[in-house]
Amino acid sequence: YELVPLSTADLVEVDAQDAFRRGRYDTRAVLEVARRYRLDALVLGTVMHYQPYPPQALGMEVELLAIETGATLWSSSLQ
Repeated sequence: YELVPLSTADLVEVDAQDAFRRGRYDTRAVLEVARRYRLDALVLGTVMHYQPYPPQALGMEVELLAIETGATLWSSSLQ
């Protein structure tokens, strides 16, 4: 496998806020990013909480998206 970091413009295309509201990402945007980078799957992560000083803490939400449908195959929230 290969990790391909998305540009800021790509991240704007795949609008996470809209996905949380609707329960899925815009299929058109996911397919466009997938074609551009020849992806089989797309993993998106959002830092929800960051505390760099003791006690250090990091909270994240991570999702694995199906390229064909834009549906979430797997997700996790870490605190």
